[in-house]
Amino acid sequence: MEEQTTSRRAGSHRAVREPGRARWGLIAMALVLVAAVAGYLTFRGEESAVAGDDGVPGCSGNLTIAVAPELEAPVGAALEESGCGNVRLFPAAPQQVINRILTGKQLPELWIPDSSVWTTQAGKAATIAEKSIATSPAVIVAGSGEPPSSWADAVGADDFLLGNPLSSAASAAALYAGTGGAEDAVAGLAQRSASDLAAAPDPAAQLTRIQKRGGTTVVTEQQWLSAAPGLRAVAPVRGTAMMEYPLVITAPEEDRGQATEAAAAIGEILTGESGQATLAEAGFRGPDAAPAEQGVGKVQPIQVGAKDAAELLGRWATMAVPMRSLAVVDVSGSMDFAAGTTTRMGLTTQAAAAGLSLFQDNAAIGLWAFSQADDGLLGADYRQLQPIRRLDEDAGGATQRDLLAGEFTRMGDIVGGGTSLYDTTLAAYEAAVESYDPAAVNSVLLLTDGANDDPDSLTQAELIAALRKAADPERPVRIITLGITDDADAAALKAIAAATGGQSYLARSPADIGRVFADAIAARH
Repeated sequence: MEEQTTSRRAGSHRAVREPGRARWGLIAMALVLVAAVAGYLTFRGEESAVAGDDGVPGCSGNLTIAVAPELEAPVGAALEESGCGNVRLFPAAPQQVINRILTGKQLPELWIPDSSVWTTQAGKAATIAEKSIATSPAVIVAGSGEPPSSWADAVGADDFLLGNPLSSAASAAALYAGTGGAEDAVAGLAQRSASDLAAAPDPAAQLTRIQKRGGTTVVTEQQWLSAAPGLRAVAPVRGTAMMEYPLVITAPEEDRGQATEAAAAIGEILTGESGQATLAEAGFRGPDAAPAEQGVGKVQPIQVGAKDAAELLGRWATMAVPMRSLAVVDVSGSMDFAAGTTTRMGLTTQAAAAGLSLFQDNAAIGLWAFSQADDGLLGADYRQLQPIRRLDEDAGGATQRDLLAGEFTRMGDIVGGGTSLYDTTLAAYEAAVESYDPAAVNSVLLLTDGANDDPDSLTQAELIAALRKAADPERPVRIITLGITDDADAAALKAIAAATGGQSYLARSPADIGRVFADAIAARH
């Protein structure tokens, strides 16, 4: 961006023109597209207590362990037999635990997911204590007859039933191995899977459905052996993903010492002779992945990198998961600064209107504008221009899609004044949590080209504390921030996004927009 030649107070949003040739056409499109998949179709179970005599060092106290649902019974049995008492097992899908870690609320001390891939989303708050307490390969299961012998044949079939890749590493592996990441293949599978997820939300339901209707699906070998061993299953000879079930420390910092001691004790129990026998009886392989009795035999493991998995899951979620977002757009005076032949606001709203065509009708989008009550044109710090509705919903004779397009064309008429970024952010976040839809991706999409300059607003520290207090791990909403030019307060936007487990992006120049757009899309999962 060219150096500013018009003097103005640093960080101010008031309407002072600046020269500029930046083309911000894709920014608003990114604003509408970016979302964070978090709690979509996660398993919500009840904690189960494991009795014991508290005689095992490291196992005393009120210890909570989140486990992949298929582990609840065998892990509970192994711990009870060992005398590891006062342990509460919490069956949970990975995103449910990740939500708790990101919000810092209701944290389990330990976690045993089906794959270490999930731990990368939790960052440094998740520490692997034991690389594997059990393993189980992903297998293709047929409702009748012989299953396909390759991932491509299985995933490409019209009667293939994919589970939820956002909560099952086996389903994620099938998506990766069966499509090779090809855009058309991922899109086709996503469109077919949208209705299947509600009908078959977990592996047991997947197996039941193909038993009744035919077709094929992908689950782990253990899930097949425990729920439908009468069906035929294979592991493709060219390779399959191996679930490794790591033991992970997730306790808050102040409890890390006790949790580390507990992890050592529990890891020893579960990887010991008795614990391994109990897990084997439930259909799991050992950490060495030696063939399970009655299983599919020796398999060739394939590796799926965390980065590749993240990118693919982001694209799948964009196509398959309904989106529910509140777009919050800065209309302070600096959005009227020149940008090529128009203004920042002009380019932003033109692209936002065009971007609506990229979304299916089941996407739900609302729109707020914000500036500052005492000198803007809104009459308040923020104004709801349209509530969150499905894009195909009829609202007084026009669809939500048409109403939003109309708002974008008129938004330039309300540009002016400073901005109350912090107060608006908190209000938008609280509104999104309150109106949370458990069947969709829920997010707040915040776009601004400046910094908070409302002297009567919350401070940044107060905002971050309030966001963390308002966060609900059972109603996950993430804030995705998009800063336009170096005028945006990048540090503040990053802190706001991080407080809710979201992502922050900054487009410093037109050359940055493509990268920002791609990164934002990948951040949906």
